[in-house]
Amino acid sequence: MSDRVKELETRLTEATDLQTRIDLLNELAWELRDTDPERSQNLSKTAYQLATSGPFEKQIYRKGLITSLRGLAHSSRRAGKLALSLSQSTQALNHLESEALPAVEVDILRNIAIILGSLGNYAEGLEYGFKALHLVQSTGDREREAHILSSIGVIYLHSKNIDESLRMFRQALQFNRELGGKQYEAQTLNNMSLSLNALGDHKEALANSLEALRLAEETGFSGLIVTATGTIGETYLAMSDYDQATHYLQQYLAAARSGGFKRDEVWALILLGETDHRQELDSSALSYLSQAFDIAQQVGLRAEAAHCHELMADIYELQGDLKQALAQLKLFNQVKETIYNEDTAKRIANLQVINQVEKAKKDAEIQDLKTVELQKEIEKRKEVESALKELASIDQLTGVSNRREFFILAEKKIQSTLRKKYLLSMILLDVDRFKTVNDNYGHAIGDQVLNAIAQTIRDDLRKGEVVGRIGGDEFAILLPGSDGLLGQRIAQRILDKISFLSFKLDQGTFSLTASLGIAELDREHEDNLSLLLDRADQAMYSAKQSGRNRTALYHAI
Repeated sequence: MSDRVKELETRLTEATDLQTRIDLLNELAWELRDTDPERSQNLSKTAYQLATSGPFEKQIYRKGLITSLRGLAHSSRRAGKLALSLSQSTQALNHLESEALPAVEVDILRNIAIILGSLGNYAEGLEYGFKALHLVQSTGDREREAHILSSIGVIYLHSKNIDESLRMFRQALQFNRELGGKQYEAQTLNNMSLSLNALGDHKEALANSLEALRLAEETGFSGLIVTATGTIGETYLAMSDYDQATHYLQQYLAAARSGGFKRDEVWALILLGETDHRQELDSSALSYLSQAFDIAQQVGLRAEAAHCHELMADIYELQGDLKQALAQLKLFNQVKETIYNEDTAKRIANLQVINQVEKAKKDAEIQDLKTVELQKEIEKRKEVESALKELASIDQLTGVSNRREFFILAEKKIQSTLRKKYLLSMILLDVDRFKTVNDNYGHAIGDQVLNAIAQTIRDDLRKGEVVGRIGGDEFAILLPGSDGLLGQRIAQRILDKISFLSFKLDQGTFSLTASLGIAELDREHEDNLSLLLDRADQAMYSAKQSGRNRTALYHAI
């Protein structure tokens, strides 16, 4: 146990203030992320729960939430749960808009870069990597700068730009040696081994990965012990030393299973399958590959699943079992087509952004050539167009989106959420006994009520969240980045604020209540807007049936 871990555990034991305790839990989780990943994940989970419940249920402890999401995202990525890790990172970035935590932001940007790079989105991965690099260079944090340089090197490696990958790794190695960071010196050496293997320099790659394993074992860097063992096994496989390859790959598999590293477990099984296949031990090769495919499918590793199909097709073909070979080849093509279609959608989105940027540049160039008077005329026309557009999309009474505009915005948000595997929930709010308000006090007072409700909701929204008036006294709120439980906490906060509203009349004052239903988007079954609205409506009806003035979260029967 390191001195830093001992110090944090002592301070945690002595801490009495809840915020301090949450911060120490997150610090300890981050310190243990590579040496004790399971405990690190549990500490981050505890910190997350404390930061969003109890005294922080209505007003979350934002720093604690963001930092715990950083730890959870790291743990999820290491376990191969890339979609979950990306979702947790995105939630953290959304909350970071109101918090200045540069070191945490750097870690989150780096995590996103690694995920995108591993999914084959190299351009986006490098974009996030360089964002993290520029941010960390402004803070002077050399240790984090070395981490990011190494991560950028990995993305270059995956994109087959070996020279750039080695340049990044060498810079990172120099920084780590200057700082005396043996753990991350080991990590960088292992990454360099991968690049050297790609160049065919297996002897130098083996020397680097063996040194990486020695340093990882010396420092107790459990995550790297797993990956360095795998690199050594893969290098021996490339050198056709099958006995040594099998020895290290079996160790790699055991370590991956022990640490819960699903992605590494899949690759260990694939490499063992390749090793046996090269020795014509096809029965055991197929067994390894079948296990690898099952796990890859469970955790959503499509590229690895496709690779399993491809290797199994080769084995069956060599065995003369053409029927099985064709079946595996068809499955391989189906998975590759899915990956290609997803990549194509992303490329189209990128091209649209590039096109918009280019259009904006051309518009700016044209404007420079116009006379001042003509520019003023153009601005006036734009203002008129903007005003007309706003009139067509805004509910004139409350100032929030009208039904048509809300549905357009919501559909876009839902499609984006499904594509990017993020979280999303919806709140449906209905004012209790609103007809009685109109009947007793008149429609003018009813309009005041709706305005007050709309303003209360708008004041509580975060960036990216959308509210619309979709019926007489019915409002819908879309919450990108929030699951059902967080959506319910937000709904309760809105409900509490509504309870403080008071309306003065000649004959006295009156207050309001509302019923709110919450539903979470089911990403596995790719819900649409209609289904999400229907579930939120069912939950809202349940709130009314239970006595009104409350929230209800939809649960599937």
